[in-house]
Amino acid sequence: MVEWAKKYVGIPYVMHSSSIDGCDCYGLVTLIFENEFGIKLPKYDNSYSPNSNDEEIIDIYNKEVCKWKQVNKPKIGSVIYFTLSGHPKHVGVVISDKEFIHNLCSPQSSTIGDFTSNKWKRRIIGFYNYE
Repeated sequence: MVEWAKKYVGIPYVMHSSSIDGCDCYGLVTLIFENEFGIKLPKYDNSYSPNSNDEEIIDIYNKEVCKWKQVNKPKIGSVIYFTLSGHPKHVGVVISDKEFIHNLCSPQSSTIGDFTSNKWKRRIIGFYNYE
C-alpha cells in the first residue's frame, strides 16, 4: 500500500460531498487526485440514472466527464469501477497490486479493500487511467 493512502482511511461517508471531513466514493477519488496527483477532477454530476448500464456509465462519465482510458492492468492511481446492486455506481483508487481505497455508505467511512477478493472481483466493471 502506498503511504499516502493511510491519511484517507476513516473519512466519514457523506453523499455528494468531497471534503476531508466527509465524502462519498467519487468525492474521495477527487480528493486523492487533487491532493496526491495535482489533478482537479470535475465535480460529480448526476448525468446517469441508477439504472444506467455499464456502457452508458462508461460513455457518459468516463469519456465525456473525466476522460478516462480503460486499461487491462491497473497501476497505483488507477480508478476502479464496480457494480453494486446490479448497477454501475461505485468507484475507488488502486493503491497496490490488489488493494484499493474507497468510501461506501456501509461501513460509513473510507477504508481499504482487496479487489481480488470474492466480494469485489465479481463486481469490477474495469480499471481506468486518467488521460
